[in-house]
Amino acid sequence: MKADKKASKNTFSVIFVIQKGKCRPDGKAPIVARITVNGEMVHFSTKMYIEPERWLPLEYKTKGQTHEEQVINSTLFDFHATIKRKYNDMIYRGEVITASKIKSSILCQDERSMTLIALCNKYIEDYEKLVLTQDYGQESFFRYKVCRNRLQEFLRDEFKVSDLPLQDINKRFLDNLYLWLRSAHRLNNKKLFENRWYVLAHNIHYNDYRIYGLDRIEDLEITTDTFKLPKDFSASDYFSNYYGIISDSNIKPERIVIRAYRDHIPYMNSLPLHHSQRLLEDNGEYADFELFLAPTFDFIMRLLSAGAMIEVISPLSLRKTLKGWVSDMYNLYKND
Repeated sequence: MKADKKASKNTFSVIFVIQKGKCRPDGKAPIVARITVNGEMVHFSTKMYIEPERWLPLEYKTKGQTHEEQVINSTLFDFHATIKRKYNDMIYRGEVITASKIKSSILCQDERSMTLIALCNKYIEDYEKLVLTQDYGQESFFRYKVCRNRLQEFLRDEFKVSDLPLQDINKRFLDNLYLWLRSAHRLNNKKLFENRWYVLAHNIHYNDYRIYGLDRIEDLEITTDTFKLPKDFSASDYFSNYYGIISDSNIKPERIVIRAYRDHIPYMNSLPLHHSQRLLEDNGEYADFELFLAPTFDFIMRLLSAGAMIEVISPLSLRKTLKGWVSDMYNLYKND
C-alpha cells in the first residue's frame, strides 16, 4: 500500500506503520499514516490499533485473517485513496505541495473551507468505521450523532443557517450555545440508580414518559423528529416521590414509618432510604424513621433486602405486602 510518484518535481509516498513504543495496556499498537513529500515526513493517527505480531511491516497492513483485521485493511485502503486524491487535487490546482499541507487537509484543518457540521459529519463517518473494529463503542458513536443533531438545531434556531464556518466560532458562539442547551434541552433527564444509568424519555407509542436503562438499549435510530420538554417539567421533581427509577401514577405517595433495629440504626442514619426520611425516635434498641414516598416495587425490594434488621410499622397495607413476600420466600425453603 505504497505510492511513489513524481509530478511537478514532487516526490510523494504514503505508507502505514505501527508505533510499538506506544502500545495500549491491551498490547495493541497504534497504526499511523506516514506521508512524505520531497523529503518532508509527517505522521497522523488513523485511530486504529493492532497487535504488533498481526502487522505486516513490508506490506503496510494487517495479516487480514480475522474480520477485525479485514476491516482495518479496508479502512487503510480508503485512507490511502483519500490522501492520494488530496495530493492529486493540489497538483491539478497548481498549489505548492507539502506533507504538512496534505495532513492538514486530511484532518479537516483548513478553516477557510471547513464548516462545523461538515467537520462533525466527517468525524462521525470516520468513527463509524472504527466501531466496526469493535475497539470503539456504539454508545459513544450515538452520543456523537446526538451532539451533531443538537448543533444543527442550534444553528437553525439561533442563526437560521444549516452550517457555519469554523472561523466564525468564538466565545460568544459558545456562550450562546450553552444558554440554548440550558433552556431548550435541559440536561436533567438522566438518573444514576444502583450503578446503572437511566434516561427519562417521551414514549410516542404510549404518549407518556418512560424510563430506560442506557446499557439495555440494543438499537438507536437518529431521526429528524424533535421533542421539547415542557417548560415547567423537572426530572428531579418527577422522581421526588419515588425511591428509585420505578414510577407509577397509580401508587400514591404516603407516610411510611420504618423501625430499624440496633446495628442497622447507624446505617439508616448515614444512608437514608429517601430524601424525605427523618428520625422520629431512637431509644438504643430501635429507631423509628418517617418517610413520605410511593411504595413502588423497587422500594419494596429494598426493604426486603434488609431482612429482619428493619420492620414496617405503617401503613398496614405496606406491612401486609411485605408479609406476603416473606411468606412466599418461606414456602420456598420450608421443606429444607
